[in-house]
Amino acid sequence: TKGARKMIKQSFRLLLIMIWVLAGTNTLAGQENVSTQTSLQIDTLVDTNEPAYQVCSISPNDCSLRGAISKANMSLDQEFILHISAGSYNLTLQGAEEDENATGDLDIHGQVTLAGDGASITQVDGNALDRVLHVHYSATVTLQDMTITDGLTPPEIGGGGIMNHGTLTILQSRVYQNATGPGIDGSPGMDGNDGGDGGEGGPGGGIYNSGNLVLQDSQVEFNVTGTGGLGGIGSAAGDGGNGGSGGAIHNINFLTLIQTTVSGNATGNGGPGGATSNSTAGSGGRGGIGGSGGGIYSTGTLKVYQSNIINNHTGNGSSGGLSLIHI
Repeated sequence: TKGARKMIKQSFRLLLIMIWVLAGTNTLAGQENVSTQTSLQIDTLVDTNEPAYQVCSISPNDCSLRGAISKANMSLDQEFILHISAGSYNLTLQGAEEDENATGDLDIHGQVTLAGDGASITQVDGNALDRVLHVHYSATVTLQDMTITDGLTPPEIGGGGIMNHGTLTILQSRVYQNATGPGIDGSPGMDGNDGGDGGEGGPGGGIYNSGNLVLQDSQVEFNVTGTGGLGGIGSAAGDGGNGGSGGAIHNINFLTLIQTTVSGNATGNGGPGGATSNSTAGSGGRGGIGGSGGGIYSTGTLKVYQSNIINNHTGNGSSGGLSLIHI
């Protein structure tokens, strides 16, 4: 009948409207789940954090490596890909143990991919001022096709090349010739007091990892941890400090190696024990032991697939200090 046909048409229109509304809702939901991705081209070798070098436009000389990382740190909900052309990017801003990317190492707090042109032609050089890269707890970072080299931490501080607290993936890259600082010498005992013990060398000559770290098709080579500090002189002298552990990598959380080589790394020697200051009787300090784990020192979860861990060495223990026994 005519009334039935009209009712069918109205029902069909209502069904189309409902489908259209649901489709629009799903599209909006999908858009909300898509993270924004921004590509930046590093266009200068200069190490600067000046605002003019955080612009990163199509104009030349307005996007330093440090400046681009600072730009990424200001937008933690976005993913950034930093394209780093062939060259040596030397860090020159002194000021270690600063965590906002102003000086010293490069501090990453966001979602960043550092994409070089190849480990043999793109390198970031710490210039022995600080470690090279610090991945913070909130960060997710991929490091690809580059070399991290010549990082050096202050005394007793870990992660000569890289400190990772977040999620870090290293692909087709090299962590090469980085070092941690030595242990601090023990304080001398004054007025017949005992000497202080020497401190331990910094752990993780190449990398210190307390987060989630994956290395694939990469090399960690010729990194070294710091030596132990000297025991302080005293009536009873202080013991020497131990060498830093983990010549290549010190891991306390999750570490995975896939087709990666760990070679030629070493831990520091133990520090000498202090000598007694008592001219008639007193005990010298014990020498520290060499650092453990010439290649890898791990107290966390370690998974190794088709990788080589070869020709790594631990440091030597040191001698005790002079003792005198009254007879």
